[in-house]
Amino acid sequence: MTDAPDSEMPRRAGLLSEPFERNFPLQALALLAWSLAWMAAQTLLERSHATPQHQVTVFMGAGLVFLGGVFLLARKRAFDLFTSVPFAVTQMVFLAMAVLLGTLVLQELKWAEYTSLYGAKWWGGLPLFLVRHAHVDDVYHSLWFYGLLLLISLSTLLVAWKRRPYPLPRFGFLLVHIAPALILAGGLVGKYGFVRAFNELKQGEPTRLFWRVKGPNPNDWKDAYALPDFRVKLEKFEVQTYEPEFKLYAFVEPDGKGGFERNPKAYEVKEGLDTRLPLTWTRMKVDKVIPDAVDDGGFQEDPKAASNPVLKLMLGLGTPEPWGIYLLADHPRAYRFNEPDGRFALLLKDHFDPAKAGQLKPHGPSAEKLQMEFMGKTLDHDAKPGSTWSFPAFELKVVKLHPDFPFKQGPNGPIDLAQVPPYLRGPWLEVELHRFSDGARAPLFLCARTPAFSDQANAQTLPPDMGMTLHYVRENEETQRRFVVYSLDDQQARLVEDGRVIRTEPWSPGKLFAIDKGLSATVMEAMPHAVWKSSFVPNPDTAGKTPDPDHASPAIQVTLTDDAGKTESHWLSARNPDGSTPQGTTYFDGKIGLQYHAKDAEPKDFRSVLVIEDKEGHELARKQVSVNDPLVYKGHWFYQSNYDPKDATVSGIMVVYEPGLWLTYLGFACLIFGSLWMFYLKPWLKARAERKAA
Repeated sequence: MTDAPDSEMPRRAGLLSEPFERNFPLQALALLAWSLAWMAAQTLLERSHATPQHQVTVFMGAGLVFLGGVFLLARKRAFDLFTSVPFAVTQMVFLAMAVLLGTLVLQELKWAEYTSLYGAKWWGGLPLFLVRHAHVDDVYHSLWFYGLLLLISLSTLLVAWKRRPYPLPRFGFLLVHIAPALILAGGLVGKYGFVRAFNELKQGEPTRLFWRVKGPNPNDWKDAYALPDFRVKLEKFEVQTYEPEFKLYAFVEPDGKGGFERNPKAYEVKEGLDTRLPLTWTRMKVDKVIPDAVDDGGFQEDPKAASNPVLKLMLGLGTPEPWGIYLLADHPRAYRFNEPDGRFALLLKDHFDPAKAGQLKPHGPSAEKLQMEFMGKTLDHDAKPGSTWSFPAFELKVVKLHPDFPFKQGPNGPIDLAQVPPYLRGPWLEVELHRFSDGARAPLFLCARTPAFSDQANAQTLPPDMGMTLHYVRENEETQRRFVVYSLDDQQARLVEDGRVIRTEPWSPGKLFAIDKGLSATVMEAMPHAVWKSSFVPNPDTAGKTPDPDHASPAIQVTLTDDAGKTESHWLSARNPDGSTPQGTTYFDGKIGLQYHAKDAEPKDFRSVLVIEDKEGHELARKQVSVNDPLVYKGHWFYQSNYDPKDATVSGIMVVYEPGLWLTYLGFACLIFGSLWMFYLKPWLKARAERKAA
């Protein structure tokens, strides 16, 4: 080992003998030890289930005892240290590092969210280690951060004491140096009563309870906080979304065995788009774009398709124009057609046993239900008169069962039942809607035979923006007395009345089957392997108008051409008739898939109308809140936090209560105003004093 040159020895000795108040490395080590001690203290306090108030009490007691002991044992050296510039710089560096940690690591999440966000892939799990052991999940309320603020507050106060007195030009210096102490005081007072809590409020249900949020431990989320002498109620919640943006998605699977779970290529849809699909030689061209379309297509026979028996029939109903319909043997609903005026029904069955014709006659329901369709869910309730069905924002009461059309008076006088269309005859259910928000009550009338009529009639009465419909369902009820049954196995058509077979005839394309005077059915085509071929046309209901993007059903016609010249032309719709998103469809033996639909609707804004009530339910305050526009009442700040996209009656609300916030704001105000005073007002005051002296 070679000795160091003699010229270096004095310099090294000088570095080691540098006084502590000017030795930056030793100061940094001391501040690191100080911070680690407070981290360990907070961990021990939390493991002993100490409350935030107890933690602050321990912090203040231990901090004052330690610093008091230092000043008692070495008053001059301690004073010189805390008023030295190097120690101030060291403290500012540590404070900046703390703020940097609080910026880089997301604050106040659940432990599961931290593991999901960071995990072991981030610097070997360092963020998770810091969250669990260094309390960086809530940096600005941690004891080690308060410890740094305590030191810098003591330093600035001692410097302010050292630089006294303070004539007017130097008043800004005093403000700047008392600011850290005010900020620390605000944080400590706030920690005594600081609350940040959440709850998912249900519309119309007032509550006082919120659930505290603190730290990565899931158990910390079970601590309840009760509002002092008032409660909060969600009166209304609404979500505003951006207008839907419709795109064409192409999926390429060279082996034909893929699915639509792969990341697709998205295309902006415009008429005339002509492009080559990635990883293929197949070209795709958009031939036609219809902003709001209806499907005017029909079934066609395709011998290569799977078995799907369909009959195309022409009905003579005594009207100038005949009706064309399809009957599907394997469809749960389309195997049957009910004539609009209730005169007969058509059935298509693979096999029909005449001995069971007795089942085809009128009979009552096996059950009667009040059925609600809401947010993609179907809910049932007993339709017994007098029963009630309660929800957070409203209540439904079954009032009366009407055996026939319930309205006796029309706009032009008394209503003659004989003139009421058959599809509106039969049982009706009367229901009363009671809204809790304003106490209003409104009647609803539900037609068992034609639910669509009830949907239109009650649309203005039901709670808006909820997509809710009510139906009166009579399960397994049969109201028809006359049937025409087509069977596929023996190709026979049978007329059944009141459970008895009246006539049997073979059916074949082009042969008319007489049902009654002026009523007939003719099989136009039998398709054993039927497939639906779409052919979209502009929606006549919106012709000449700008379609509503939230309800329109855009459709496009696309032509695919492979490198061998084979072409396929297809229609794609962005919405099914029920408003749902169509499934993707594959072409060219499953090697190419196309899907046309709107991008997931992103919320533009979500807002809640909150009402503050006293214990007796009297309104004290109300406001529509959003993410950055809270309701403030008695120091409690109520923010819009989140929402449940599946339930429009629930809103996530965050309440923040920080009693020391005003002290913190005062500290920052002193810091800003003092800085302005020092750099702008002080030179002006000095120049003014010099002019007066001259």
